[in-house]
Amino acid sequence: MNMPHRRISFRISAAGVVMICLAAIALVLLTGFHFAPKEPRKTLPILRSAAAALISPNALAYYEDRHWPLTTSTELSKSNKLVEWSFLDGMPDTWRVIHGSSIRVNGKKGSVFLTTAKNFERQLRSPSVSLAPGSYQIVVEGRIVKGGLGLGAEQGTTCLGNSFFSADEWLHGGSAPLMVRPLTLRSNQRIHVALSNWSYPDAASRWSLRRVFIRSLSIGEKRANRYAALASPLVNMKKFLVVNTRLSWNLRSSTKGWFLAEDVQAKQARAGLLVRTGRNTYGYELTAKVALGRGPYLLRLHGDIIDGGISLGALDVRANKWLGQSFYWYGQNPSRGVLGVPFSVKHPGTVELVLANWSLLEPAASRWRLDRIELVQLF
Repeated sequence: MNMPHRRISFRISAAGVVMICLAAIALVLLTGFHFAPKEPRKTLPILRSAAAALISPNALAYYEDRHWPLTTSTELSKSNKLVEWSFLDGMPDTWRVIHGSSIRVNGKKGSVFLTTAKNFERQLRSPSVSLAPGSYQIVVEGRIVKGGLGLGAEQGTTCLGNSFFSADEWLHGGSAPLMVRPLTLRSNQRIHVALSNWSYPDAASRWSLRRVFIRSLSIGEKRANRYAALASPLVNMKKFLVVNTRLSWNLRSSTKGWFLAEDVQAKQARAGLLVRTGRNTYGYELTAKVALGRGPYLLRLHGDIIDGGISLGALDVRANKWLGQSFYWYGQNPSRGVLGVPFSVKHPGTVELVLANWSLLEPAASRWRLDRIELVQLF
């Protein structure tokens, strides 16, 4: 009996085609196949994106939620270095391999290190370094080719903290980014730098290391870090549907309506009112009293903080209570919003508008350039 012949056909979905293509691209990347595309600047980012697409969504989410941002400051890499280890000719003799599969020299790019396939397992450890009380940064110059890296400090067997970085942070390019771990010590200590694998799920990571160094923070950096941690966010005017300017003072031409403190130095110029405050940390520098009815308001300042900081406030005179306060410093980006303090008046009365000095770490004067002050009613 003759059996009828059946034609067997295969149908591959569009998603299947995409997965096959991505797998082929990943195989090419992983095997190190070299090719010369006509437009490498356009082609290589596409290949990197395709390779990243093969990483599971859970792994991408894991890294993105936990990794620290890279640092690109060239000044950071040049100043206040206390100790430095170079990996350009291989791993320094004073460093210890705790775990790890292999390390090889890759010319001027540094040493390529392949970790073990266990998450959080420590791989490399520096010799001990004696540090006095103060603020420091542990810096790794290099690149994570695959997986991730945990950068930390240890005192004996005690971990003093870790920062984590992942390979996907390099997918969008970058100019010699640095991996930085802050470190604050309150007493003399001997610490070790520790590099650990950071992978999800358990898998080997690959690092390209050029150098590792420890640097101390300058007074200016300490002050900037402190300001950045405590400053108020700039006000986004787009969130207010309607604004109505109730009062406006053009400080380029006059300070009428405002009381200037005795220790403030103010000079009118074409650029605006140039102010040098007193040294009191929260000293009132310019104040004005206005009668306001119920409702929401915004005290807005047009100008710049040249050095130091400024506090903007609205004080209920009768109750002697702050209705609102904001704190800003010279390092904030003006493109992200305006200098201002929102506040709400519940009972009609006199409100004192305050521009005060804001200095950190030590009493010091601040410098401002003031163009205009507005009191805006919000709706």
